[in-house]
Amino acid sequence: MDELDQLSPAPVMVLAGGRSLEITPIRVRELAAFSRAVQPVAAALAAGADIASLLADHADAVIDAAAIGARVERDFVLDLGLDELVDLAGAVLTVNVDFFVRRLLPKVTASSEALAKQWAGSNSMPDSAPPESAP
Repeated sequence: MDELDQLSPAPVMVLAGGRSLEITPIRVRELAAFSRAVQPVAAALAAGADIASLLADHADAVIDAAAIGARVERDFVLDLGLDELVDLAGAVLTVNVDFFVRRLLPKVTASSEALAKQWAGSNSMPDSAPPESAP
């Protein structure tokens, strides 16, 4: 498996609203909106929320994240049954968590470390600079 295959995982197919939806990791153009939508969902999940409380307390965020991640209109998601919403949102979160944590985070960390090393090397003062003389 080459590097491109690792960055572009196979899509997850979800049947929702009578349509077969191909769920893939979000793109740059979707990042800001998806991040805003998924933030309360991720915080609730990290705090141990179950699906029922997640839907009760953060329904709009779940709907928005599912719509953005599935690249469908919000109205399409609003017309789904609860079971379809759970399946769709679960697929969107699973694909994107997997992508961010297992594939993107290690690359960002490695790039940050390389940049920090390069930055540290370019900011060092040469030892050959003459000392300033006092008047």
